[in-house]
Amino acid sequence: MSAPKKAAPKKVATKKVATKKVATKKAATKKAATKKAATKKAATKKAATKKAATKKAATKKAATKKAATQKAATQKAAASATGSAALDTYIAEHPPEVAAKLREVREIVRRVAPHAAEKIGYGIPTFTVDGKNVFHFAAFRHHLGLYPGPEAIAAHTAALAAYETSKGAIRVPFDRPVPTALIETLVRFHVG
Repeated sequence: MSAPKKAAPKKVATKKVATKKVATKKAATKKAATKKAATKKAATKKAATKKAATKKAATKKAATKKAATQKAATQKAAASATGSAALDTYIAEHPPEVAAKLREVREIVRRVAPHAAEKIGYGIPTFTVDGKNVFHFAAFRHHLGLYPGPEAIAAHTAALAAYETSKGAIRVPFDRPVPTALIETLVRFHVG
């Protein structure tokens, strides 16, 4: 009977190895499932982050577009205001002593060219005749800028010797009077 007893432990050993194999297989399956779940979780997190970034970029783009649309609408509204009203607004935005000089320049140009249309062009008061810019003027920190165009400046260099000039601009310091005769001459250069 000793032989059958020895056979029984072999079966138990085989059973232990089989149990160990099953346990190892289960552990490997569990490890693979955990790894797969972790990969899936990471992919989901990455997708959520990407989706959030895309949403944030879209929101920022929409806000930028909205701001650009509002700015364009504001500019369009300002441009669509009647020329005289737009010039009135421009002049009113300046301190009283500067506004008085701006009104004086405007009246001189109106007197010489009563048929000229008023508008804001290039962000400053502009007079046009038949769609052509004739005269611009603007207020700056220390001077009044007159813009009759480069041709008018070139044709009147002697009369402009007392002022700082560039190709298309004449600077009249605020501490000097508005040069009425000079403005009349420069406007007549364009309107005859």
